[in-house]
Amino acid sequence: MDPKPPLVALSDHPRASRSIQQIKAWGGLLGFVVVAGYSYLGGMGAPDALLRGVIAGVAAQMLAWIAAIVLWQHLLDGEAKTAVRQAKENRKRAAQRTSPGTDA
Repeated sequence: MDPKPPLVALSDHPRASRSIQQIKAWGGLLGFVVVAGYSYLGGMGAPDALLRGVIAGVAAQMLAWIAAIVLWQHLLDGEAKTAVRQAKENRKRAAQRTSPGTDA
């Protein structure tokens, strides 16, 4: 019976947590700047352009957050599968080294 390793939440993973925070921040900032800039350059007044920018920034932050979570779930799933595969290979090699009569 293989013991099940403890699962790590994305918020507890040091690289994932920091990366998700950065992606959210950049997504919100980029959404704000792009929409506010295009609105203002398109002839909209500054208060209305800024309001649209804020709304777009919040929406972009939420979309970036969702995308970052999906991305990190896939990355960590791949890392976990690789670690399990390497552990199995290491066990197999160790078993081959210790079993008698397998000298080549």
